Amino acid sequence: MKKQKLVTMSAPSVVINGEEEVILEGKFRLCDYSSARVVLDLKYRGKCAVISGESLRLCAAAENVVSVAGKIHSFSYEYLSEVRCEQAD
Repeated sequence: MKKQKLVTMSAPSVVINGEEEVILEGKFRLCDYSSARVVLDLKYRGKCAVISGESLRLCAAAENVVSVAGKIHSFSYEYLSEVRCEQAD
């Protein structure tokens, strides 16, 4: 019998706390980070999370959890190929 590799693909978990914080849990890579925009490659269907706002900062990060705090203006999913990332790896 041939061994099969099981791949689990799941969307990241997102919690939005008003206009002050966004918490993401899942597999991702930080692509772009500034006080006005944070872009995370979600490694899920070629999409990324884009958080825009003012005075944004990473408050807590772990292997699979990140918290972005500040004045949040918007949160969106976009295709990674359509988003210009300033910092790669």
